[in-house]
Amino acid sequence: MTHTLKTAPRQQTKTIVKKQREVVPSVIPYLSKSGQLLLPKGLLPILAKTPAEIRMVEKALIRKRVLGVIQPLKETKTQKQLYQVGCVGRITTFSENDDGSLYIILKGLKRFHAVQAKPSYLEVDYAPYNDDQIAFDGEQPKDRERLMGLLKDYFRRIDMDINWNDSTSANDESLTTSLAMMCPFDANEKQAILESTTVEERIEMITAFIEMNAMKKSPLSWTPH
Repeated sequence: MTHTLKTAPRQQTKTIVKKQREVVPSVIPYLSKSGQLLLPKGLLPILAKTPAEIRMVEKALIRKRVLGVIQPLKETKTQKQLYQVGCVGRITTFSENDDGSLYIILKGLKRFHAVQAKPSYLEVDYAPYNDDQIAFDGEQPKDRERLMGLLKDYFRRIDMDINWNDSTSANDESLTTSLAMMCPFDANEKQAILESTTVEERIEMITAFIEMNAMKKSPLSWTPH
């Protein structure tokens, strides 16, 4: 299968050095599955079952355990068109199952802009998201109360059990990261959350998606005459 990007200006970026002097490579193996979302600081469990997925995880394990996650925009039998924004993570947990599948937990490190897609790797640029830490730590979201008011009913409707005390005590970035990754939003909604620039914007999006979900589930009420 050939993977292509929608559009992408080519940029010369080799590595990015994080504050902890951790070098994140600009050429990374990656997984691409609709609805699979990784955000910085988030923890994403992944079960790699297909031969292609297993190969990608194995490549990541021998390349500093770094693996990218990016959603497909469009997919056919012979070609996969990718979104241009994804997130790179580091494998923190790894185990092999009896059936040969691999279970990993990926911790999100940094978002990236995909520059070029290759058969097994992505060339990526982290520069557009160098200010992630500043943007997300500096915001004071105004709509958290509104979001929290919707969550209990939303989790009841989708039959999901969560630790409510953990949710209410989490800081704004941790809360929105967890919600964006675990809630069954549509792929395009998850992509919009990934590409948001502030915590406030992320909270507004998640709140709007939950409200739209409630509208879809609620039938119109009318009285015949």
